[in-house]
Amino acid sequence: MTMNVLMAMQIFSARVSVAMEMYKDDEKLKDAGPTIAFIKKVKAVIDAMRSRTSGDALRINENRSRRQAIVSFITYLQEWKSKAHENNFKFPLTNNTYTGFIVTLKATLELLDYLNQEEGYKYLMTNCLCSDPIEVSLLSKRKNVE
Repeated sequence: MTMNVLMAMQIFSARVSVAMEMYKDDEKLKDAGPTIAFIKKVKAVIDAMRSRTSGDALRINENRSRRQAIVSFITYLQEWKSKAHENNFKFPLTNNTYTGFIVTLKATLELLDYLNQEEGYKYLMTNCLCSDPIEVSLLSKRKNVE
């Protein structure tokens, strides 16, 4: 199953969580609280990983909400996987997807720390990070080998 990025961005948006909040007293959405919390958590990490300006950039200060969103999401994923395993439930992410999330999020925080400590950077505009050139290079090398 693949996820359409545009659709995911619409689902994990403030509009959807606000709409669900407005109607959660309705019988059909009475149990929507956990879904609303999940949407907000995913939106926060998406925002943290898509900063485009210095004003919304990822900063070294631990109290900044964007950095905390990443730290919180890492913990959330780890706890979710652990609880699914403990309760014999199927964890909905493949191991590769789960590992990719964790590695990407941790690497982003480590890059921020490195740039701050070694280069004196005050913030990181995470939208500037892109693995596409690496993936294209590896794909072309793989085609040459085959």
